[in-house]
This record gives sequence, C-alpha cells and structure tokens, in this order.
Amino acid sequence: MDWLQFTRILRGFDGTRLGNEDHDGDGTPEPMGDFDGDGIPDIGTEDGHYSAWGISLGGIVTGVLAGIEPKLEAAVPQSGGGGLTDIATRSTQSGVPEMVIAGSWGPLIVGKLLENGQTELAALAPHFDKMDRLPFAMIDGLQPGDRVVLTNEKTGESNHGLVQFNGGFRVGVPADALIPSRIRTHLSLKTKDPDYEPPRVSKTTQLGDALTVTAYRADGTHVAMVSAFENDVQWAGVVYAKDAPLVSLVNGMGRKRQTPDFRQLLTVAQTVLEPADPVNWARHYFNEPLDFSYDPGVEPGCNVLNLVTVGDTNVPVAAGITLARAAGVLTSEQMDWLVATHVVEGNWRLGRYRTDGTGPHLMDTGFNAKTLGDLSILYDIDNLDEGLDGMDAPSPDEPLRATVDTKLGGKAGLRILYMEPHGSHGVTPPDINLPYSGHMYGINLMSRYLLTRGTELPDDVCLADGSCDFIPASPPD
Repeated sequence: MDWLQFTRILRGFDGTRLGNEDHDGDGTPEPMGDFDGDGIPDIGTEDGHYSAWGISLGGIVTGVLAGIEPKLEAAVPQSGGGGLTDIATRSTQSGVPEMVIAGSWGPLIVGKLLENGQTELAALAPHFDKMDRLPFAMIDGLQPGDRVVLTNEKTGESNHGLVQFNGGFRVGVPADALIPSRIRTHLSLKTKDPDYEPPRVSKTTQLGDALTVTAYRADGTHVAMVSAFENDVQWAGVVYAKDAPLVSLVNGMGRKRQTPDFRQLLTVAQTVLEPADPVNWARHYFNEPLDFSYDPGVEPGCNVLNLVTVGDTNVPVAAGITLARAAGVLTSEQMDWLVATHVVEGNWRLGRYRTDGTGPHLMDTGFNAKTLGDLSILYDIDNLDEGLDGMDAPSPDEPLRATVDTKLGGKAGLRILYMEPHGSHGVTPPDINLPYSGHMYGINLMSRYLLTRGTELPDDVCLADGSCDFIPASPPD
C-alpha cells in the first residue's frame, strides 16, 4: 500500500500543485517534485516513466507490486520469490526461523548432556534473530533411547521426544504464555527506568501454562520428573523464581516437523497469505494484465526480470524460480532442467557437483559437508560469466538464460547470477578492481533493463566491468 500510494503521489506532481519548500529563495514555494527551482517537476508526473526494484523482502514486495500497479512499465524483483510458506520454512535468513517458524514447533524444551553425566534442561525462547537458551533444571541418568514427555498441565496435551545418541533431545507442546508487552502491562513493570530491576515472580502460572517434564526408559520405567524451576530464570523483564511452577515462557503450537499435522498448518497458513503472495500476481505481469479501464492514464502490464542468485538460502533460490515459472517465463522442459541440475535445490552441502569436475552425485553417503565442503560447488546454469569469473563452476554448453517476448513490446526473463561456489544472497556493492564482478554484472543488468523499460535484456560479459558501449563512461576525477 505504501508503494501504491507513493506512485499516486508522484503522479500528482503536475507542475501546479505547490509544495512547502522554497529551493531558489524567491519567496514562492516550488511546485511539488521540483527540487532545482526551475518550476518543472524533476520526478514523477502523469507522463513520467515508472519502474520498481527491490531486494530480498523488497524483492517479494516488488513481485506483488508488478502485478497490481498499472503505472509500472518494468520491474526487477531481486532475490525475491513466490510461495510465502515455502520461503518461511526453508529460509536461513536470521529472524525468520526464530520469529516465524519456531512458534509453530514450540515452546521447545531441549536437553544437553554435560561432562558430569547430567542432562541440562533448557527452554528455547525466540528473541528476534536468535534463540535464547534458558536452562532451568538438571536430570540424572538419562540414556539414549529414553522418552521425554512434555505435558501442558492446563490443557492435558503432551508430546514426547527421544534422547539421541549424543544425549540430547528436543520436544514441544501447544501452550500459551503472555508476550513480553503483556507481561509489562500485567505486572505494571517500568522496564525503561534506568534503575529497573527485574522482579522475582513466584506465581508463574499467571504468566504461562504450567508444564511438566517426565522421562521414561524405553520399557516405560520412570526416570525423573520436573515440574518446577530449579534455578532462577530471567526472561522478558522478570525472573521466574527458583521452586516456582515450571511454565511456558512463550506461545507455541507444538507441531512436529515433517508430520501431516505440521503440513496441514502450513496449508492453512498459505491460504491466509494467498492475497499477499507474489506467485498469485505473477500471471498479471504481462500475460493477463488486470483491468484498469477506470484509469485512463495507464497502460496495464509490466515487463519483469526475475533476478536470483545461485544457492541463495535467505530467500531460497527455488522461490525465485517459482515466481518466474508462475509469470510464464519458464517452460516445463526448462523447469525439468533446473531440477535435474539441482539448481532448484541449491544446497552445496549435498555435494552434487565437485571441484574435480565430477557430478551430479545423486546420493553420496561418504560426502561430509563439514570436512569435504571445499570440494562441493554449485551448478552455473546461466553461465553469464562465460568462464571469466575464475570459479570454474560446472555449466552447460548452451546456457538457460530464460527469456520471453511480452505482448507489451518488451522482454521478460529469469537470470540466475553465480556469485559464490556455495551460493549467496542478492547483489551487493562490487569490488571494481576485479577483472570480472558478478555483482557489477547484476547491477548493470538490472539498470539497463529498467532504463529501457524492459525492452532490453542484455547478456554481455561487459556488464561485469562496465565497459559496454551503452554504459556512460565514468566522469574524470
């Protein structure tokens, strides 16, 4: 909505509406959009040309905007994608696993075997871009194969986890808890006071559902039970006091990974997210533009270049490919090729291709990413560098470089930039001293595409050093 409204503001810069700024000091405010005081708007206007670019979350937003803003002529969703729940479940972007996914699995209790033979129990609490690990008890005598049951004493619901060979375990259960802002209100806390001291709370059940942790041998023999905090635990501005009832510190749905229950939750979540998912607007970029006949100042439709990077895990490269497929850029045969070369998978840890030139390895049980990771290299299906980047990535003789002509008189496409052998997220400011820079290539490519309103989609290696004829020379020092 911000971008839609911003576009409408820019369109309103008609040379007659006055702003509040007097840039030339003549005592009269300049027209809106006029920054040099010559009386003519420098940006916007009804006859101006509009394009959009965004990266990462901005790329996702751009993927929606290109389908719903009729004034756009060209757009580049960079490192964006479609299929929002798919992005959420696969993303490694800091904050996404913690604040988006962890709540569906938790509240989580984890166990860690210590050197003294005891198992430390801790609650995991999502905290922006990290998970706070908050120890609260010890258990003696846990063994691999034991069953640890976590019970919500308020609802009667329970889940169990198995102690692994390393002595650890993880288990979650559906539970409610007050969020930090509600805790502050409920207890009238003055957390911004410079002398604030977290109060000790003994009546912890006012803050969350009561929990019990019970451990059993594989044969059902009782091992231990924990139903109270065995030490002080500080969280959300308060101290959960030692010997107080064990309670959930955070909300959670207690779903287990890789289960029908969790997949059902994702399906419901995707249904809720559908109106905001770029994948549902991609068909309206240039194949089926929406009807804006009520607005005589627009020509519906937008040329779109989906720009992604090999092996991206922040916004998984598969999501960017999905968006291009939904837009009509990729054929089924091209999709099969992307799958067969593991570009969609984009996971170097599986060692599909190796620096010795072998691959693809479909299932190599002897490959250990921790010790042999340097031997793994991802596939470069677009080969935009044509062998100049020095990484010697495996690539086809005839690159993909998916491109279609649009009925708008322009081009749409998918370009998969190769930045690192193990993948990377997006395009960043380049090192201009490199003989070939994939980042410079990406910046110049999207710039040329937007400058020409999506009518030119060059694949020249000169983009990597800025030596193309259509790129203006740098001004002298």
